[in-house]
Amino acid sequence: MDDKNTAEASTEEKLPLGLGEIDNIQAEAFEKELAQVDAENEPDYNPEAVEQAAKTEAQAEQQTEQDIQEGSEIAAWAGVGAIEGALQTFVHHRFVFSEDSKKYAVENMGLLIAKYGEVVPLWLAKYKEEIGGMKAVAVLGKEAVVGIKTLNEEDRLIELEAAKNKGGAEDNGTHQAQ
Repeated sequence: MDDKNTAEASTEEKLPLGLGEIDNIQAEAFEKELAQVDAENEPDYNPEAVEQAAKTEAQAEQQTEQDIQEGSEIAAWAGVGAIEGALQTFVHHRFVFSEDSKKYAVENMGLLIAKYGEVVPLWLAKYKEEIGGMKAVAVLGKEAVVGIKTLNEEDRLIELEAAKNKGGAEDNGTHQAQ
């Protein structure tokens, strides 16, 4: 590979979109421009109707974006609930994440879900959403380990206390029989 090809490859890697995606975006923009020029040359052209249609389209895009954001938040809450439920089922029945950790995770995983949908890509790049999502998972993981250790220690103390009380009750019964 010569220097020119290396420069082209490194430039291509820096682009957030692939060349095919850029071509598609440019083609769509060109089609819209052609449609507008065609419409303006029609004898029944109504600029107010075109403006209204553009406003309606912008509103629809805003609504779609809002729906994606709301859906991604719901999916993130479901994901956190599923993780918490799995930990309760398989590790300790009293385990729960703190509300702060849940909110942090939902905020950061929601961005990731909004960007990629519910399927997270296998690769990670230097993007804020991916890093935030991974940090959120790490926060939940750390809290899970600490919380489970605490709950297990509490269970051990409860068992010791119960054994101590049981042993004391047996001693009382033995002394009365003598």
